[in-house]
Amino acid sequence: MRFESVNNFFSKRGGDLIILAFSLLLAFFMWSMYRMTKRYSAVLDYKVEVKSNIAGHARSALSENSLIIRGQSTGFFIFQQRSGVSAGKNVIVLSVDSKKLKHYKDHEDIYYLLTTEVEEPVQEYLGNDFKLDGVTSDTLFFYFPKQANKKVPVQVNHNITFAPQYAAPSGMTLRPDSVVIYGDEKIISKVDSIVTQSIKHSNVDESLQGIVALQTIRGVSYSNEDVYYSMPVVRYFENSLKVKVEGLNFPSGANVLFIPQELTVYYRMPFASKREINDSEFRIVVDCDSIGRSNIVRPMLLQYPDGVFDVRTEPRFIECLVN
Repeated sequence: MRFESVNNFFSKRGGDLIILAFSLLLAFFMWSMYRMTKRYSAVLDYKVEVKSNIAGHARSALSENSLIIRGQSTGFFIFQQRSGVSAGKNVIVLSVDSKKLKHYKDHEDIYYLLTTEVEEPVQEYLGNDFKLDGVTSDTLFFYFPKQANKKVPVQVNHNITFAPQYAAPSGMTLRPDSVVIYGDEKIISKVDSIVTQSIKHSNVDESLQGIVALQTIRGVSYSNEDVYYSMPVVRYFENSLKVKVEGLNFPSGANVLFIPQELTVYYRMPFASKREINDSEFRIVVDCDSIGRSNIVRPMLLQYPDGVFDVRTEPRFIECLVN
């Protein structure tokens, strides 16, 4: 009986000790969390990655030296940032006007940036959790190696379907419609254009606009990483009329016979600008120089009225007899 009583005593005391230890750990955790929410002064250091458009040089560079800043923030923020230092992740990425980057003495590829130029963007980058009090370092140095560059057009990659009775009177517009690419001469010499990521829309019944990224090419950087696109979309009606075929550059006095003499012209026009269209606003010609031995030619649509689109003629080929 006495042995069982001793076991019960220690079992109960052991349970109490576990509860006590857990309570102490919980209290310490809550106290730590409370302390981490308070604001403290701190000195933090960062590497700065600058993105800029320096003609003939790389698009970005990492600072050779660190940016040392003084400020105030919560314990959570300071702990997070200092943990990033040990992990090599404390990098502030900034876009900087190339005019602010100056050559360092006679080194063509070495540039420097005064830290007074980046105090405001650094504060924006770190956010409202951090109040910047000052910057210890006064100059940042960057190595922007020389790179070949050239300007190439941007090609749109899209898959768009329209709702019934809707269409785009003109193609998609890109701004900018060309970009400067940078990289090794052997690589960029093979690049003739840059293609956008796929733009997909279905059953479209209104004008489109947005921003789309450019497809990346390994070892190549761009002056713009994305472009703005727009495409007007209208509700249309379709109509047709007969237009007489004319001869062009035929010898004076030549007898010319077109079979058929008239073509059917199909066209579309926005409902919003609906008006009467007559055949005199179209001009279809056959150039004498385009006639081959077979006398079968394809007439050219030389003129059509403003406001119409998707114009086509039938038949596409006619016979031309010249005496």
